[in-house]
Amino acid sequence: MSFKKKFKKEARKHGLNALGILMLILVPILGPLPGPGGIPLLLGGLKLLSINNRWADQLHTYFKDKGLSLTDTLFSDSKKIQILWDVAVVGGLIGGTFLFFIIDHSILRIIISTVMTTLVFAGLRNRYRWQRLLKKLKITNS
Repeated sequence: MSFKKKFKKEARKHGLNALGILMLILVPILGPLPGPGGIPLLLGGLKLLSINNRWADQLHTYFKDKGLSLTDTLFSDSKKIQILWDVAVVGGLIGGTFLFFIIDHSILRIIISTVMTTLVFAGLRNRYRWQRLLKKLKITNS
């Protein structure tokens, strides 16, 4: 195999892996927003990674088969799950706020702010708090 063909093959492999990783990084950022945002990104990112990585292929198959039941488990009406969400959200917000003021690097501050916002959206989604908040503010009737 010539050097040029080998270089193209390696560049394609690394490019697909980088795009897959980028899609996976966007999952927690776009996932809590209304709509299906996180699920297609997760499946797409894993599918791109599965082209060159066997572990990603197995993970992609698992999430494709068990994705909805996993979501139902994560956002169930179980009191234990709800308490775990509350603890995770409050702990993440306290820890993130603490780190935000300690870290002096702007990129890290952006990442911390994004994670904290994601935790807030996840916490509001837990137990349909978002819908109750909108109803309380008289923004919606449903």
